[in-house]
Amino acid sequence: MQKLRVIIILILTGSLACPNRGAAQTPSIIPDNTLGTESSQIKPDVDEINGGAIRGINLFHSF
Repeated sequence: MQKLRVIIILILTGSLACPNRGAAQTPSIIPDNTLGTESSQIKPDVDEINGGAIRGINLFHSF
């Protein structure tokens, strides 16, 4: 019973320690130049990302 009490206290204090965990976040994609001429082209108005660097079957974007 003592273990259950400790677990409940830890859960309650953990939820109080993170009051903003449910707050909505607005992402911001900021292009950089780490891929050089293969950098990604971003169209934020339509949520579209084009370009990137192809290595084998993988496509890389850098922001």
